[in-house]
Amino acid sequence: MLEIKSITAQQWPQYEQDVLAIEAMAFSAAQCHPASYYLNILNSERQVSYIALVDGKVAGFLFCGPLEMFAQVAGVTDDPHFGQNTVLYDADIAVNPDFRNQGIAKKLKQQQIIDAKTLGYQVIAARNRVKYAHVMWCINQSLGAVEIQHLTGIYKDGREPNACVYNHLVL
Repeated sequence: MLEIKSITAQQWPQYEQDVLAIEAMAFSAAQCHPASYYLNILNSERQVSYIALVDGKVAGFLFCGPLEMFAQVAGVTDDPHFGQNTVLYDADIAVNPDFRNQGIAKKLKQQQIIDAKTLGYQVIAARNRVKYAHVMWCINQSLGAVEIQHLTGIYKDGREPNACVYNHLVL
């Protein structure tokens, strides 16, 4: 049974190893983050983060925070809403390969939309890497996301294509 559970900084130690393991399976080494990255998000005001549990096992996660806390991420400072504190940035979402194709990412995104509205956000922004995150881009589009800009040459992992779709989902 699938359960989408909000996560707090106090709960992070309970899920840290599972999140980092799923991240390592889902992303190139150059795209992986240290545990402190996630803890920083969890400690931010108006963060929206979840763990997806299937029969008690961590199957996926989603971590989001205010757009302005991600100024170092390519495309973020070019966002037309940057500095207005109205955008939730979808920093990381991943599902363990053993649990893919079961609708978990979409359920995470649907809960994100509900909570983002409750917190007063007007937009959810995300980057989806061309080819490697195509399924996630399709999920975002199915929920109403549209491309804002196409970014190239931003990843440092040597994989091609080296491009992503920066997108907005208006709430």
